[in-house]
Formats: sequence, C-alpha cells, structure tokens
Amino acid sequence: MFIAGGNRNVNYKSSVTFTSTLADYEQDNTSNPPSGISCSWVCIEVSTGNPCKDTFGIDVPIPNTETVSFLPYTFSAYSVGKFTLTGTKPQTTHGVTSIRTKSSSIVVFFTELDIPPLTITLDDRTSADSTINLNQIIHATLTYDTSTDPDTLYYAGAILYNTDVVATMSFEYTLVRF
Repeated sequence: MFIAGGNRNVNYKSSVTFTSTLADYEQDNTSNPPSGISCSWVCIEVSTGNPCKDTFGIDVPIPNTETVSFLPYTFSAYSVGKFTLTGTKPQTTHGVTSIRTKSSSIVVFFTELDIPPLTITLDDRTSADSTINLNQIIHATLTYDTSTDPDTLYYAGAILYNTDVVATMSFEYTLVRF
C-alpha cells in the first residue's frame, strides 16, 4: 500500500487529491479495492497532534476510499497535515482469524504558492546597508512585479536590531514611512 506522490507542498487555494494503491500480494488484485481490504484515512495537524481542522475550525471529514479529494480553501494556509492511510484485512489461518494491518503516511504543507515577487525601494536618504538612528524616518516603496491588484494584498514587515525582531507592522499601502 502506498500514497502516490509522497510528501508535498500544496497551494491551500487549490483542490487537492490523494490517490493510493491497495494490494494483497497473496491473491489476484483484479478487484478494486482488492477483496477484503478496507481502508481508512486519518489527518493529524503536525503542530498540535490533533485531527486536521478546516478553515472554520471543524474536523476535516475524510471518506474511507482509495482516492480522496478536498476543495480549495479546505485547509488553512501554512498548516501542515500528516495523512495516514491504513489498510486492514481479516485473515483466517488454520481456523484462527487475525487482522493484517499496513499503513502509509505523507506530510503535506499547505502554503501560498502564488505570492507575487516583491521589490522594496528605499529613498535616497536611506540605505539598507547603513546604520539607522532611533528616530530617523525611513521611506520605502513596495512594488509587486505582477498583474495582481496591489489593493488586494496585505503587507507586513519587521524591524531588526542585532538580528532580533524589535517591532512588527502591517499596512495596506505601497508607500510606507516608519
């Protein structure tokens, strides 16, 4: 048993499909799924160890089929899910029934893959390599090299001192003074 494609990065804004293969090498595998094998999926958020939640905080339902699909925006951006498929099959040997179990897992990073490239231009009085005084005003212009409307984008920044973050900010404009 395996999940096709393995670990991957997925755009949380896109639909995603996981396809698996179940096989019992002790019998003819012409039926789909192979006779007697049942499968179940589980998704665990890696950061919390809890079941995966959708963007509304509700557990994500996963059908127990070989192929599962999720709609766009089901998972939150920058979440990481570990999807485990478990196949089980009862087996009777010499009148004793036992359960054979096999699992396969993948880790999926739900990211934002379509972030447009950003160019930051500082005014002539400010250089990224120069020392900036505590009360000095910094002017920066943000330019996205894309056809995306910049009014739909959300901007955030951080001020570093000796490689430590000392301030963060968020803004909705392409001309910034701080």
